[in-house]
Parts: sequence; structure tokens; C-alpha cells
Amino acid sequence: LLVLLIGWTDLPHGSLVEMGWRGIAANFALIQNATHSFNIEGPLWSLPWEVQMYLVLPALFLLLKKSDRPLLLSLSIWVGLTTLAVSSTVFKVPSIFHAAIFPPMFLGGMIAFHLGSRIRPRIWPFMWLLVVPGFLVGRCLLLQGDSMMNPRNVAVDSAVCLLLGLSIPLFKAVPFPWVTGSSHQIAKYSYGIYLFHIPALIFILKYFAPFSFVFKLVAYVVLSGAVSVFSYHVVEHPLIQFGKRVAERFESQPPLQGQLEVEGDSSSGVPQVSAAAAEGLGKHAPTPDH
Repeated sequence: LLVLLIGWTDLPHGSLVEMGWRGIAANFALIQNATHSFNIEGPLWSLPWEVQMYLVLPALFLLLKKSDRPLLLSLSIWVGLTTLAVSSTVFKVPSIFHAAIFPPMFLGGMIAFHLGSRIRPRIWPFMWLLVVPGFLVGRCLLLQGDSMMNPRNVAVDSAVCLLLGLSIPLFKAVPFPWVTGSSHQIAKYSYGIYLFHIPALIFILKYFAPFSFVFKLVAYVVLSGAVSVFSYHVVEHPLIQFGKRVAERFESQPPLQGQLEVEGDSSSGVPQVSAAAAEGLGKHAPTPDH
């Protein structure tokens, strides 16, 4: 909406006019990958894929959570999805099936999440600063051109994301609070930075062109950060809280007094009170005053 009002975008003006109401609506709904519409600004190209993956990830998470061997299952799913992704670029299929190239890239994060509680990290955390560039350099050396629809590139991208996911749990947590604290703040406002850095850059280049490079760089960083912080507290955070309130309505209520959940232990035959029931009972337990 801001881009439409002020026109600060990296999209050529002619393309913005040509987009029409259909393209604008597709950008608002984040389905421009399905309608093949222009992106109002460059960074929006990836958001439709991310939002659509968010519809699938909860189901995959629950599937892995219920599995006795989540790592084996997740690797099997990765192999299947990567095969499907490569196949969609090798054979002539409708363009809508090209979306298959993205799911394997998201599975690395799920694998890292499930490995986090099963692997003891042993590697010094700042070695990560060497590992990530190493993966990027390796990816660049293995890529064949810059087309995302190249079968080899699809396989390379899927493999790199998998390796990243497998590597994350191996590294110890950063022990310095000033690093983790500043990283937390950057991560909190990163979505706004991602969306607003293009309009901020256009504004600086348009209205501060005569100034020095250093001044423009500082102004660009300050403006991007200020707008991102503002948008987080005015738009993003309230919507996050709204989503949490909606999710809480679907959470199971703790057992009421007198309604204990009894679980049988197949190994000992001794009935056991579930943790949720015990917590509910504790809330109703008499106090010393009574």
C-alpha cells in the first residue's frame, strides 16, 4: 500500500501501471506466484512461497512429532520432495507444478528443530561464521547458471538447505548476551527491514543524491530501521498477539477437579496420573490455611 501511494519501488513505472487491479489484488493476497503478476517490489517475490509453505509445515511438524523416528522420516520426505522438485524441472509440466522446487528447502529447518533435543552440541559457536560462507561458496561453485528451474540447481539448493539444517544442532549456543540480545532485536524487526529497505533506498537516492556516500549510507540504515521498528509495533506485533489469542482458543483446557486422566504403564501395570492432570489437581489442592 505504501509503494502504491508513493511509488518508491524498484519496479519500473510502466510495469506498475500495467499491473492493474488484478495484479495489485494478487500482491495484497500474496498469490502473485500463482497469477504470474509483477511484484510491487522485488523482495515480495519470495513471500507467496513462504506463506503457502506455512500452510503445509504444521502438518509436517505434527507428522514428525508423532513419529518414533522423526529424523529418518524427515530425510525420507526430503528425498521424495527433492525427487519431485527435480522431476518438475526435467519434464514438461504446467508451470503451477514448478512450486515443487521450494518444499525441500524448508525441510532443513524442521530437521534442525527435531535434532536440537537429540544431539549434544560440541562445536564452538563462532565456527558457524566459517561454515555458512563455506556452504555459500560451495553452492556457487556447483550451480549451473542462475536459473532456479535448472534441475541441477534445484538439487544443489535442496542439498545445501538440508546440510544447513543438519549442521545447526551441532553448534553450541553463543555465550555472550550482547551478541544474542542484539541478534534478537535484529531478528524481531527483520521482516520490516526486508520489506522496507527498497522504499528507503529509493527515497535516499531520490532526495539525498547530492550528499556524500557515507551520509547516504547512514541515513539509509537509520531510515530502514526506524520504519521497520514503527511497522512492527503498529502492525506486526498487534497481529502476532491476535494470532496467539486465536491459537489459545484451540488449546486443550486442564482437567477440572476430580477429573484425573489415568494412563496405564504397559511395563509396570501401574496407573499413572498424566502431567496435565497433576497440574490441574495442584491448582485445586487445599492450602495450609484451609
